[in-house]
Amino acid sequence: MVETTKCEVKCGNCRKWFRSSVQFGTAEDYFTTHVNVDEICPFCRHRTRLDKGNMRFAERRENGRVTYIEGKDVF
Repeated sequence: MVETTKCEVKCGNCRKWFRSSVQFGTAEDYFTTHVNVDEICPFCRHRTRLDKGNMRFAERRENGRVTYIEGKDVF
């Protein structure tokens, strides 16, 4: 069972991952939500548009294991 899920975005400029201000209950919830949001990278201050190609989900299981679901082919 999934304990927590967080959405992360990859900056289009510095390519670092950071936590998105837009969060979903699960990665599957992404399918039913339309997102048209820009995020500002906390590392380089570059504005990045959220899309399936630069988002990933980190799911932490009850046993502590973290699984990353990322990439446009996954969604």
